[in-house]
Amino acid sequence: QGQTSIRFLFWAILFVGLTFGTVTLLLLEKLVLARLSTLSQEVSTIGADADLSRRISVKGDDELSQLAGNINSMLQTLDRYQKERQQASQELQTARDLAIQANQAKSQFLANMSHELRTPLNAIIGYSEMLQEDAADLGVEQFETDLQKIYHAGKHLLGLINDILDLSKIEAGKMGLHLETFAIDQLI
Repeated sequence: QGQTSIRFLFWAILFVGLTFGTVTLLLLEKLVLARLSTLSQEVSTIGADADLSRRISVKGDDELSQLAGNINSMLQTLDRYQKERQQASQELQTARDLAIQANQAKSQFLANMSHELRTPLNAIIGYSEMLQEDAADLGVEQFETDLQKIYHAGKHLLGLINDILDLSKIEAGKMGLHLETFAIDQLI
């Protein structure tokens, strides 16, 4: 009877242990592992789709639910930063386009103005040369120095305007190059 009791006790403990282990595993699977697997799949889906506007489903009020809530909070912050970055990028692109347009307008204005200024300036230079020759022919030396100042000032101003025109041509990509050979020792 003692051995039968021990066998019965052994089988009862074994049965209760197996039943307890099975129930524990089933509860662990349902309450923890399945939720962890779902959480992992949702995070993987969000990562694969790169869709920061999606959120993870939150069920319960335990550590896994808090983790899902923290992940959702992080996704919300990342989504907001991504939208801000895209908006800043668009604003920078718009500002860049406006700057390019303004630069082109400036170059066009400089080119037009330099052409408009050169025409009357060439007339001033030409008339001052003619007046210098007339003053020399008539022997009126007191006007020659003033006429030379007008001539040199006009030439200087014409050189500045030509330089501005050259700069606007360079910016517009319309500057032509004329390749020539020269002696370096003479240049130096």
